[in-house]
Amino acid sequence: MKLEGRISVLINRDGTTIEVEDENANARFLKITLTPEQLSAALSRQMAVECEIEVRGLEKIGKKHENKRFEF
Repeated sequence: MKLEGRISVLINRDGTTIEVEDENANARFLKITLTPEQLSAALSRQMAVECEIEVRGLEKIGKKHENKRFEF
């Protein structure tokens, strides 16, 4: 399955957060948290760096979010 998506990389002094969003479903479904040491290892091309992963909202992935306004 291919999706149109967006990625956000937020680098702070205390850690790095990477979030992935399905553009059509308008849902963030993946959040990866890295310590500064883990980020350095990943950027230095070390394979299989351990990290904290949070997955949520998988039932929305691949569906299209529609928001309509009805006026009477």
